[in-house]
Amino acid sequence: MDHWDSYWSNSDGAVIADAELRAAMADFWQTNTAMLGDSVHALDIATGQGDAIVAINRPQWRWTATDLADVKPIDNVLTLMGVEAEKQPFASNQFDLVISQFGLEYGNTEAALAEAVRMLKQGGRFVALMHHQQSTITLQAKQEIEDIRRFEQVELTRPLLLLAETIYQLEHRRGDSNNNKQQFQYRSQQLDQCLSKLKSAVSAAFFSYLLTGVDRVLNQLAKQSLEGAKNLWLTNCDALHQFRLRNEQQLGVALSATELTQLLTAIPGEIEIQQPTIVQSRSGLIGHGVVIHT
Repeated sequence: MDHWDSYWSNSDGAVIADAELRAAMADFWQTNTAMLGDSVHALDIATGQGDAIVAINRPQWRWTATDLADVKPIDNVLTLMGVEAEKQPFASNQFDLVISQFGLEYGNTEAALAEAVRMLKQGGRFVALMHHQQSTITLQAKQEIEDIRRFEQVELTRPLLLLAETIYQLEHRRGDSNNNKQQFQYRSQQLDQCLSKLKSAVSAAFFSYLLTGVDRVLNQLAKQSLEGAKNLWLTNCDALHQFRLRNEQQLGVALSATELTQLLTAIPGEIEIQQPTIVQSRSGLIGHGVVIHT
């Protein structure tokens, strides 16, 4: 889970950036919790940044949240970390509402669903938004994985850092000036060749992202040490690698309608399972909507 710990500890933005998708998700949460009163004890499993809690917008409720990763707790929410979705540290019949947004799938989903229902009071409600195999989020993850894999196959780091070293020497008038100028031309051509190869191999959005990273390294050499510029690039490369690992895990847990039905019918106990819905916006399909009553 290191890649998730790193993500949540360093992420200040929204997990879902598309405004239309976020609005549709908020509508899903509000629609499926609007019937509940003010005295509600609610649990958010695999809370992440607490986006579902924020979307529901019921600060008067007594909120508890858990996550396996180290996350940034949100205000007025008791947050427990290092907690597996299928092994919650709470007694049975404790919560009026249990929710999860894109979280129960990471692990033993069948056990996690049973655990969520176990903790509900009689008359309680479980609501979840779960990854769909054909969702916009899943399809975007596939494209990002492919882009990062192709980036990792092209040797861009060496020519970039060699060029950075040459620029640094020119900026600070170190070494032989004529030799540095020749090296600058040669290494610039090498980097251009690598970038040209990448441009034809990755999406336009990802290539633009890479160019921003290259510019940051080369243009800031006069303001920081050469070692600092190198560390900046290598840190960004590691972040991309971690991002690919997260996306690969996400693809592995996305569910088809058939798989979701099989999971829901396996939940033990006397429960009422609503027909799963497809949550979507004008931007595309978002995920499976799940509602269970006890």
